[in-house]
Amino acid sequence: MHEKVRSENEPASYDLMKESIQVKLAANTTRDERLQVANSMLAVIEDKYLVLADTVSLVGDMRKNMKIIDFFGVCTSIVCFVLGMFQLIMTISANIKDSMWELGVLRSMGCTRS
Repeated sequence: MHEKVRSENEPASYDLMKESIQVKLAANTTRDERLQVANSMLAVIEDKYLVLADTVSLVGDMRKNMKIIDFFGVCTSIVCFVLGMFQLIMTISANIKDSMWELGVLRSMGCTRS
């Protein structure tokens, strides 16, 4: 068989399609710089199924959204706690009134402790 010998100028990928490519930028890059890199990649790579994800922005947006979700969760918990306390107080007071009414009826019928 004829085996192709790779020259030093030829890339090691042998022109194979890549499933993903990950680009790591410096930690202090701004959002505009990351967008500029993404736009440059979109201009060079001609693939209609290309998806670019800026993980730093995604994490920042997710943290912001999680704060909002946590706030609504706390508000919902407080409302449920207040309603539960109201229901508990109403149930206890109704039970006490029923017990008092029952004792009153029994005494009026002539029942004593003995």
